[in-house]
Amino acid sequence: MDKAQTTYRAWDRNTRMPVPSPPAGSCDCQFHIYDEPDRFPTRPNPPYPPPDATFADARKMHRALGFKRGVIVHSAIYGNDHRLLLHALEGLPAEEKKNYRGIGIVDDRVDDRELERLHAAGVRGARFNFVRFLTLDQRTEEVRRSMDRIRALGWHARLHVHGADLLENLALLRSIRD
Repeated sequence: MDKAQTTYRAWDRNTRMPVPSPPAGSCDCQFHIYDEPDRFPTRPNPPYPPPDATFADARKMHRALGFKRGVIVHSAIYGNDHRLLLHALEGLPAEEKKNYRGIGIVDDRVDDRELERLHAAGVRGARFNFVRFLTLDQRTEEVRRSMDRIRALGWHARLHVHGADLLENLALLRSIRD
């Protein structure tokens, strides 16, 4: 995918209840959030520009759809900088903290103290991005170490892959099975 030629369609902010309505207690199991680049800068040379889609926007959409719960999946454009994810989860009102969880991006630059803070905020998994267009360097030994670290916290691993990525990383993926 050539990011110079990629365009993204703006999302419709006039969310309305679908027919039929979602079941009670529905969960948006993956959404990304973005915010002011001066407060939450992207990593150098991100694969796409941050869209105008804040956590407040997501929560408004969830209310309109009748969703009570959601999982923020940390966007690859922020790399392993979790400031926005932590800001969102830690800033929730007490009555909503149980309704939102997060998925981070863990590598060797995320120290144990930050992992503990992420866990306390409601993060329960780590995303490993193997798709090439995201240009994240997934080193085999670093992925293994990160898998061990999140396993100790009881987190799950979320693999972002395309079919060819599975084949290219087959040995690594087989080596991290329990």
